[in-house]
This record gives sequence, structure tokens and C-alpha cells, in this order.
Amino acid sequence: MNYDEDMSFDNSAVPTSGSPRQEFGLRLAAAMREHGPLCVGIDPHRKNLHDWGYNIDAEGAELFSMRMLQGAQGRAAAVKFQMPMFERYGSKGYAALERALYAARQMELITIVDCLRGGLPTTLSSIADAYLKPDGPLYTDAITLLPYYGFHSLDGLVNDALNNGCGVFVASLTPNPEGAHLQSAIRQAGEYAGQTVAYGIAQDAQKYNAEFPDSMGSVGLIIGASIGKWMKEGGVDPAKFTGPILSPGYGWQGATDDDLKTVFAGTHGNVLVTVARSIAAHGPDIDELSKAVTAIGDEVRRAMDVAQHAPHPTQDSDSFSVAAPAVAHAQGTTQTGNDASAVPSVGAGIVHAADAIAVPGDAVIAADDVEELADAEESVGQAADDELDEAEAEDSQAEAGVDASAEAHTDAQNAPAEANAETQAGAQQADNANNGAHASEAQ
Repeated sequence: MNYDEDMSFDNSAVPTSGSPRQEFGLRLAAAMREHGPLCVGIDPHRKNLHDWGYNIDAEGAELFSMRMLQGAQGRAAAVKFQMPMFERYGSKGYAALERALYAARQMELITIVDCLRGGLPTTLSSIADAYLKPDGPLYTDAITLLPYYGFHSLDGLVNDALNNGCGVFVASLTPNPEGAHLQSAIRQAGEYAGQTVAYGIAQDAQKYNAEFPDSMGSVGLIIGASIGKWMKEGGVDPAKFTGPILSPGYGWQGATDDDLKTVFAGTHGNVLVTVARSIAAHGPDIDELSKAVTAIGDEVRRAMDVAQHAPHPTQDSDSFSVAAPAVAHAQGTTQTGNDASAVPSVGAGIVHAADAIAVPGDAVIAADDVEELADAEESVGQAADDELDEAEAEDSQAEAGVDASAEAHTDAQNAPAEANAETQAGAQQADNANNGAHASEAQ
């Protein structure tokens, strides 16, 4: 299947009938057209709660979420909840997320739960029941997934999502440093032998979206905004993907307008850019949060407008591969580009350490250089560990600050009552007293 032709999505109206399998893509496209490509990240990080003067607990996370929702309402295409930041508080955290999701639905916001789930089909069927069915306790419009059990392990969950009018975003090119090594690794066998791990993920996702060639699909990818430096090695061309793309990394995490313009050049209005801490830094005042959402949303919209009209980079391969890296084989066969005839039979494609090791970037590393490569990877890993240590130290300082400050402690004790008021204000946007009372119930 060829996706090289120019693709412009006609999503001028969301249909009231038709296949539910395209519903999420159509609803999201309509929201992005109305409000722009911004997704507000709702991350009740311990530092955020401390900075806002809230308890570092489930009640603080709920209050934080309600204020972020009110700042996002009518100004962003979607909101994304960082699931582990609720999960850390156990059953009370799950209950807080349930109420926040309910309030978001009353505000008519598209919701994404960033839970990054993956596993065997029997496990994932339970995830679908919880998140992707109308009677599920954590019902949401879309969730994020990890495909490293193999993409087809996700098929049952993906079909459950589509059949219920929901969507999914599958990790493909993530912005963390270690992701580059895994996702740009070369497949040695199977349907996509000779291509990168990320390439196969993108291709399998695109097969679902091909059901509806004239609209944005409902099976999306996660592609970080800061991957420009190793984008070619990843083997994925975002401009040829017709589902939604969820892009983290902009703002606080370092990606800039120029990164958006580079990574998403030639895309077709299907990139949803997530921003969390850069917005939360303006809280807890709702008016200030609203202004921040508007200002950052305008910045993202301008950058993506430039990206969509930018000349598309010259491609020398089909579908998603920018330049398929060379692959060294034990029997001396090397595949370059997309020459399918060069893909060896199973067994012939196994690389032995004594011969050579395939790496992205049209290069083959001899066994003598493996130690040098390992040292380089160890340095990257150490840098990531240092970053995590710094984050944990910051968290510890935040918690210590709460304990040391009598005023913050007093505010925190009052958080449950304020959470009730905020929840009620959120839920009553689109519901009357009975449903609003359910949304604002605090535990």
C-alpha cells in the first residue's frame, strides 16, 4: 500500500452515524480544527502539588486536575492524564482519576489516559474493560500503549477500542534517550526484516487507519517532538501517517518550535502536541492557567501551521522509511533501502558477534568495536540515571518543604473542602444537580 500521495483529511463535520471505528479520529480532528493542536497534560507531580500549596495525596491530585480542566476547557483539543501520578495513591488515587474523567466528559473535553499498557491479549482485555467501554470505571476516549510484546499482541484491545468509538496511541519514537537505541534497532526476521522496530510499529498502526483513507484514523502513534537528531535512523516518516500523532517533549522537556517544524514537516493537521508543566507553572489561579493555555496553544498552532506547509523532505523509500539502514548478515548479505530481494531467509539473517553488529545509520560495527559502543551506551544510561536522581531529589525537597511550612500544611488540610467545590464547578458545566453531585463527591 502506497501512502506517498498527498493526503488532506476532509473532517468538516463529525458524522452522527457510520462506523464507530472512525469515531475517535473524527471527533479529535474536529476538536483540533476548533481549538488547535494543543493537548493539556494533567500531571499531578509532587512538585506541582507542593508549588500550588496542596496536599501531596489523592485529594491534592484531584484538586489539581479540576483546576487544570477548567483552564483547558474551550481552549485545547484534548487533555491527557498521567496515570501513574494517580496510581501512586492507591484506591483513593483511582477514585480521584474517575471523578476527574467524569468532570472532563461534562466539559466536553476529549480525554487521553497515559497508562502505557502492554502485555498478552488476556491481560489487555481487562484493560479494555476498564478504560475503553462506556460502563468502565475509568472510561476515556483513548489510552497509550506499549507494543514491545509484539504489535499484534495489541490487536484485541485495539479492536475493542475502535468498536467502542475510542482510540489508542502506540509508542513508536519516544523522546527518552534510551528509546533511540531500542526503536531504531534493526529487525532480523519477520514481516519487517531489515527495517527498524519503529518502522514496523508505524506500519501495523497504519493498516488500521487504511480502513478510512479519507479521514484521520483512530489508531495513533507517540512520536516525541525532540527526536529530530535521530529521526532518520528511526525509519519513520510522520508525514505519511494518517492516524493521530501524540507528541510529548515540547516546552519544559526541551523541544522548541523549530523541533516541531522539523519533525512534523509535511504532516496533515494530525499532530497533537502535549504540554503539561509549562502550563501548570501558572497555577493554581484558573484565570492565569487559562491565559497560559491560550498563549501556549497559539505558539503550538503557529509552529504546526509552518510544519504542515513546509516542503516535505525527499524520501528514498516507501511508506514510513526515510532511509532504511543497512543490515549485516552472517552469510555476508547486506540489505540497503527497501530491496526486498536482499532480505535473507530465516536463519541466514542472524548476526553473530564474531562477524558484525548491525546499527542504524548505514553502518556496520565490527566485533572489535562492540566494547566502545557499550561504553557510549553506558554514558547515555548514566546521564539518564543522573536526571532521575535529580528529579527524585527535587521531589524530596518538595515534600520536605510541605512538612517545614506551617502555612502550606494548613492549606493542605483545607484541600478536601476546596476539592469538593472545584469538582462541583467542573461537573456542573454540562450537567445539572444530580450528575454534578456525583462528579463532585470527594472521598
